Amino acid sequence: MFFFKTDAGRSFGELALINTDCIRNATIIADEKTDLVIVNRDLYKRSLHEFQSKDFEDRKRFVDSHAMFDNWLPKYKKQMAMSLRREKVFFDSTIVRQGAPVDGIMFLLR
Repeated sequence: MFFFKTDAGRSFGELALINTDCIRNATIIADEKTDLVIVNRDLYKRSLHEFQSKDFEDRKRFVDSHAMFDNWLPKYKKQMAMSLRREKVFFDSTIVRQGAPVDGIMFLLR
């Protein structure tokens, strides 16, 4: 079982809407009182689909082209692409502080 904690403002469930099979690939369980904004399929198609589809394809393309993932099975590559998130770091920002606990791996895009 895989546990993932997400922060306020993040979304989930869009991959079931992006993919043509419309099958959910995760169970989401709230561990505290949670307020949600729900976007139905019609509104999603009219407003968010293009952006999120492009974002997912960019992440998928990154995984497919990175040597680290060459020997991974397609389903694991897809899971990795679904899990990645892009962050912008501005000049003179601290990205990682020496001695800080490891919280993930980062790939420098440019």
